[in-house]
Amino acid sequence: MNQKFLSLFLLIGSLITTPSVAQMNTNIDDLPNDSSQDEIWYCTQNNKEVLVEVKSVNNWQEVIEKDSWQCVQELVSVPDNMPQFSCENDGDQINLITLTWLKGEQAKTQMKSWIDAFQKQDMICTTDETNPFWQ
Repeated sequence: MNQKFLSLFLLIGSLITTPSVAQMNTNIDDLPNDSSQDEIWYCTQNNKEVLVEVKSVNNWQEVIEKDSWQCVQELVSVPDNMPQFSCENDGDQINLITLTWLKGEQAKTQMKSWIDAFQKQDMICTTDETNPFWQ
């Protein structure tokens, strides 16, 4: 009876430690560079700043950068409850863009202009109606 208990205890103990060993051997540099993942861009125009997250939207820069916005691929911190919108279409692959306004004036005017431009490209755009910015 004690032999069975000991065997079961050893088996459970080895199962518990196995995941932690697997996690310790993970190196983020070994992850694949998958072009289907979201790309994150930081865009500025004078004292205005936005964050653009895109997945499979090829012409987004034509829309955003046409008004002297300059974008670089960069991660930036985003405070909670910032105004944002998302646009997508449902072609053969998921095409998605989410734009978050970080800083500057005339945010609503500029963002509505971009929404209109993406909607003209057969994308469906949504805003966070719970955010007072959009009300």
